[in-house]
Amino acid sequence: MPKKRGSGQSKSLTLDELSDNFHLPINDVARKLGLCVTVLKQRCREHGITRWPYRKVKKLDNIINALAAPVEGSGGGGGAGDSVRRLESVKKTREVLITDPNSKAHLRIGKLKAVRRRAGILALGGCGSISDGGGSGDSSGGGSSGGGGGSGGGSSGGESAKPGR
Repeated sequence: MPKKRGSGQSKSLTLDELSDNFHLPINDVARKLGLCVTVLKQRCREHGITRWPYRKVKKLDNIINALAAPVEGSGGGGGAGDSVRRLESVKKTREVLITDPNSKAHLRIGKLKAVRRRAGILALGGCGSISDGGGSGDSSGGGSSGGGGGSGGGSSGGESAKPGR
């Protein structure tokens, strides 16, 4: 009979020990706890955690940092109350995600780029930023419409051009 590798005594982990490390990548946590990643994943599945939530937590942390910067910097604009409310909402969502890592609550928040744009608009008092609308909108809009039109026309034109060859 082949011998099993390892000592057979794997460390039992509590959900609290796991949730304290959700803000770190799974490889770092495994190294920190002295386990291999496979065993850590097995312990996670025993607690009902299907995926390691590091990226979800990191996303929410980035959004919290983006929302916190204008709140601290603004003296008291009209949108400051809305920004503070949104910041508290994201913090609550992060807590929900820590307690239930299988939660889809992070999907309701949106993307960081949109949050930054909203925070910038609120900080300016409802006016759009010139650099946001001018430079990036023209370059990406022109490229995508030209590419989209070319690929759309190319597919129908490509079909009629093939039999004609």
